[in-house]
Amino acid sequence: MKPYYLASERAAAPTSSMSYIAPVLTRMWFRWDGIRDSGYNRTGAEAVAESGSKPVQVFADGEWHPVAAYGTTCAQSAANYLQEVDPA
Repeated sequence: MKPYYLASERAAAPTSSMSYIAPVLTRMWFRWDGIRDSGYNRTGAEAVAESGSKPVQVFADGEWHPVAAYGTTCAQSAANYLQEVDPA
């Protein structure tokens, strides 16, 4: 994994279908409809406040990922945390 991505690389990066849990207080690259394709460097809390009700994506591991939830200190796959449970 590269330590840094240029704005042009972020803008051209693929969009993954794998949802991520994004950090609330850590700065990362976020984007949503209506802003530049390379995203904004914001905390998760700022991204939520600025995006309104628009779906948010976070840049992690060289790809843009839809945000399923907020709460960790770094962006991680939601598959590691969210799982269905059969009712008893």
